[in-house]
Amino acid sequence: MQNINLIWLLFGYRGRIGRARFWLGAGINFIGLLGGFALTIAVNGIFLLIFFAAFLISGFMVAIKRLHDRDKGDWWAVLFFIVPVLLNGRIDGWSPFGGFGETAETAVRIAAGAISIWGLIELGLLPGTNGENAYGPDPRGSRPEVP
Repeated sequence: MQNINLIWLLFGYRGRIGRARFWLGAGINFIGLLGGFALTIAVNGIFLLIFFAAFLISGFMVAIKRLHDRDKGDWWAVLFFIVPVLLNGRIDGWSPFGGFGETAETAVRIAAGAISIWGLIELGLLPGTNGENAYGPDPRGSRPEVP
């Protein structure tokens, strides 16, 4: 892997990244969140808020660049990150789908899980588009066409 600007990887918006850099960014974000939780336990809850906000933004930026490599727009990140959280959301025991019965709530949770799995496959496992696309040059150079 070539040298990489970590600030751009974690917080840059433009460009494309391949699967390896996506996983690098995801790993850094995961370790950062663990560090934030450790600081919260050891010191104060404000650290969690600061770390969570920074790594949430970073996670979006890494995912957006990976979506660009797949030739997909930025709004796909909302589908993969926000929609599952909203569908699974509970506030003090209240669920937006709780009034529809347990079966409906289970179906919504299964849909949220399916969207999350789809996002993981889309972002972390499928290859990017060959050659230049609307979001920039191929991060791995010119890839041979697959028949």
